[in-house]
Amino acid sequence: MKMNKLFFLLAILSLTACSSDNKAKEETPAESSQVSDNNAYVKKYDFTSTEVLNHVSLSGFSDVEPGDGIWTSSNEAIVDMPWNVGSTSTMILDLRPFVTDNHKINVEVYIEDNLYDIWKFEKESPTSKYIFIKPSDVTDDVASIRFAIDSPKTPAELGINSDTRKLGLFFEKITVFGFKE
Repeated sequence: MKMNKLFFLLAILSLTACSSDNKAKEETPAESSQVSDNNAYVKKYDFTSTEVLNHVSLSGFSDVEPGDGIWTSSNEAIVDMPWNVGSTSTMILDLRPFVTDNHKINVEVYIEDNLYDIWKFEKESPTSKYIFIKPSDVTDDVASIRFAIDSPKTPAELGINSDTRKLGLFFEKITVFGFKE
């Protein structure tokens, strides 16, 4: 039974990866959920809509740029989102780092204050990052994901434009695929 659920989760990930190349802008809700009969679920949080703020709590972010996404705007950014306690999940973060030829960033990623990974960004390009979350990683009905950005810079500091926000990561969407035993 465990292998069937894992296979189901991987199949969903494959379908999503194949369909994510089509970047046509379409009307989507800021948060959507799907649950199957075998306790598998998909939750999507769309950061291109201000409505996402009704579904997640953010700190260390600038304002949502409707139709585009949202920037982290300090050395630390936190996303608190509803969580299915006891679930095994894969979180896919569609984002873009703020880097240039002369400015690179490293991001420490924490789940519930435990270091999960360190992401190193050297070139600006859209990317998807994956976070695998075990039931023991989140024991509350809210998951707290913290991003510690080592050296966010402002576009003004880098001579790009007059923007004075300390930019690190630009979030477009977070999708959570999971299942409960």
